[in-house]
Amino acid sequence: IICSFYEKDLNLKKYIDPFKRIKPSEFKYNNKLNENDKTFGYGRYKDVIKDFTIEKNTLKKYKGRNSFVIIPSSVTIIGKEAFKDNTNIKMVFISDNVRQIKEGAFQNCSNLEMVRLSKKVKVIDKRVFANCSHLIRINLENIKAVDEQGFSKCLSIRDLNLNELVIVKNNAFECCIKQKDYSFIKNLVEIGDYAFSYCPIYNLELNAKKIGEKAFFKCQDIKKIEINKKVELNATPFYDCRNVSTLEINVNIDQMIYQLFSDNQESFNKNYQALDNIKVVSLKEGEFNNNKNIQNVIVTNYKKIPNQAFKKCSNLINVQL
Repeated sequence: IICSFYEKDLNLKKYIDPFKRIKPSEFKYNNKLNENDKTFGYGRYKDVIKDFTIEKNTLKKYKGRNSFVIIPSSVTIIGKEAFKDNTNIKMVFISDNVRQIKEGAFQNCSNLEMVRLSKKVKVIDKRVFANCSHLIRINLENIKAVDEQGFSKCLSIRDLNLNELVIVKNNAFECCIKQKDYSFIKNLVEIGDYAFSYCPIYNLELNAKKIGEKAFFKCQDIKKIEINKKVELNATPFYDCRNVSTLEINVNIDQMIYQLFSDNQESFNKNYQALDNIKVVSLKEGEFNNNKNIQNVIVTNYKKIPNQAFKKCSNLINVQL
């Protein structure tokens, strides 16, 4: 038994945007269909059920040419690369029957603009929407984790609600340059390598337990960074974030300050001229040696100033202990 939307004679456009106007009850949903029966679609083509290769409730491949696709109701899993490289689809309606979308399912769907996602999907698998450069809208309010390259190079995506998100893997949101609100980052417990590279983040509040290598690579809009909890920091998480002016570290960390931004202290002193206000729990020997940029430093757990901590800091104005 294959279940899907039956085509119905109505004004389809009003059901397309926003997706919440699409009501399965308006269609003959959960009817037995023959392979040549048409399913609901919008565009030049009408899908027939045989355009969907379905095995044991898993959609293996979509072979149609429609621009607006509704996933058949019998589908509970969208399989690996089911829509990969499909340049026809612009909108996809994924009903709440779907509970999993596998690796690369919509990868390289360069014309995909809108997705109505199932509320039962909690994880975006590897590369599911990678390189969907025209994807603008998708509902993600129930998503708990985004795996590697989940939304990599989604250049147009915006207005995401990600308040339930806690895990972001490598390159998950790299180059998501239209998303403006990144306040959800404060809720994350794990951030992978290059996870937010090139993203337009302004103020960064971090409570994660683990932050990967170059996690915020070339996020050059960041003005303030605040680290509030004990965290495992990998190499240079803020590499080339050259416009940071304020850094607050409210826990002890193993790295020296320059190691958060650069491979060596000389490069840090030369290239991070905006960073002039720093708050730390403690200092290490030679922490700001020969730094001509810092002006104000607060040390919250003062015990002793290590050797050469402020050597040759010619523009240092204030140290508060």
